[in-house]
Amino acid sequence: MQEIKLLILALSAVVATITDLKSGLIKNWLTLPLWFSGLIYSFYLNGFNGLISALGAGLLVVITTFRFSTPGGGDIKLGLGVGAWIGVNGWPPYFIGAALTRIILSLIVKLKIYTPQGFLNGLKLEMVTFQMPPAGERNFAIFQNAAKSAGYNGDAPVVPGALWVAGGVFAYIIAALL
Repeated sequence: MQEIKLLILALSAVVATITDLKSGLIKNWLTLPLWFSGLIYSFYLNGFNGLISALGAGLLVVITTFRFSTPGGGDIKLGLGVGAWIGVNGWPPYFIGAALTRIILSLIVKLKIYTPQGFLNGLKLEMVTFQMPPAGERNFAIFQNAAKSAGYNGDAPVVPGALWVAGGVFAYIIAALL
């Protein structure tokens, strides 16, 4: 049963990432069945306590993954679905993977956008204002195009949220296999 669970999570993370990169949206045909099947799976394994764990983990995943960003386009539903499958005990490795993915992708985007001197100045500005300076046109085109497809018309660089969730999912899978 564990192998099926890990396969469901891996496939969901990959499909969500692909759809998020293509359209800026994670479709309900993926997120809603993922969430409901995760709730059913958790209830089947541990009854009411499993259901509470699944709901709590879903909220933990959403809050910690999207605390410093503006989720939309299915990111929250994806987080709830992943949380329902991993449960509260699976949250620590998920969180570490999602955080590392977010940090690495943010640094890569910043390195692409800024010159070396501008990179340091941009970091200082972000630490003071808690806002990313406009430079979206120099971000990775696939990220900006996905954001525009989803309706974002701002100038700040973006990174699709499914990438962070996928990083957390694969960290969870690695931890489960070890």
